[in-house]
Amino acid sequence: MSVMIDEASKRLSGGAGLRAIADFAAASHGRAAAWLVALCLIAFLPGFFTIPPLDRDEARFAQATKQMLESGDYVDIRFQDESRYKKPVGIYWLQAGVVKLGEAAGVPRAHTRIWLYRLVSLAGAIGAVLATYWAALGFVSRRAALLAAIMMASSLLLGVEARLAKTDAMLLLTAVVAMGALGRIYLAAQAGEGADRGASHPWRRPAIRRAIAVTSDRAPSAMAPTAINCMISVGLTKTHLPVFRTDGPPGPKVSANSPI
Repeated sequence: MSVMIDEASKRLSGGAGLRAIADFAAASHGRAAAWLVALCLIAFLPGFFTIPPLDRDEARFAQATKQMLESGDYVDIRFQDESRYKKPVGIYWLQAGVVKLGEAAGVPRAHTRIWLYRLVSLAGAIGAVLATYWAALGFVSRRAALLAAIMMASSLLLGVEARLAKTDAMLLLTAVVAMGALGRIYLAAQAGEGADRGASHPWRRPAIRRAIAVTSDRAPSAMAPTAINCMISVGLTKTHLPVFRTDGPPGPKVSANSPI
């Protein structure tokens, strides 16, 4: 599979010039990450500061965060006069923190600058691209992983979500990180490092999965990476991932539907 993807990446890079650029960017992890960040900024920044709130959910997220900042209550999420417990509080905290930093940096009327609220989504989108590169490295070469990350960065839907002050970009980041971590645990177990060693990996612990559920958009979305890995593992190899063992240290009991 790795060989096939490598051959495909070579064909898609067509031409000596493009191959030279790909080889230069893939020469080291640091250089690949720098190129990916630059590509993300080129793809996501146009219109980031000037496009007004167009999506109704974006306006609601920004208004709820603004009211949180004005009231000083960082637990009770309010949209106008109504409670807004439809989404976990983590995204509001992140947006509020960025707006606070903008105020400290001297941004005039920081509470009303929609681009400040969007910075969380921009960071999540860039992080998702970098996480795609990291996750792919466990399966393919550096050059093929770079191609996978470029494909993620050029996604039209990701470009839209990077410009909206919502949860989806951050949710994508947590999902990609979860998929990459579970994939590496799976590869470690298949390589003969032992089920016990794979099960003791810190990413296996239930507390990590609970954290993803709490800070993401909704619990089913956060559980999807685990479910997909389970189906692939059982369907292809008739084995189970050590990530599903429950003999690890207990973590705090946090409900995925809890506002905090």
